[in-house]
Amino acid sequence: SSASISKSDALKAKQQAEQEAKASADALRKSVRQRLQGVLTLKSAEEKRAASSEAGVANPPILDAAMLAAQVEREIFQQTRSDDAIECGGESLVGTAYKRKLRQLAFNLRKNVELRARVCTGKLGGGSCFW
Repeated sequence: SSASISKSDALKAKQQAEQEAKASADALRKSVRQRLQGVLTLKSAEEKRAASSEAGVANPPILDAAMLAAQVEREIFQQTRSDDAIECGGESLVGTAYKRKLRQLAFNLRKNVELRARVCTGKLGGGSCFW
């Protein structure tokens, strides 16, 4: 009976650890989408001029930053999940390749106004090999 309690406790502990890991990964992905949304929001006049220049029109349609951030994050998650993702309860969680790719992308988008403008106007899209 003592052995069966131990197995049962071990199974419960494993399930709880898997739930916590998934919750942690979900929270990280949500945080990443929020940060990308901030980066993909054109704020300054310089950014808006770059978007106009990239689109070739005075007031180009700017894609919704929240939708775009979710699309970019999802694409990077899909691309990197086989690289080094952590398997948990049959699901892939985020790994170091995912985190590294998103840090690199956020840095490049913050520093490169033209790149940000191309992404925000749809010139460089979510399915692009850029990600």
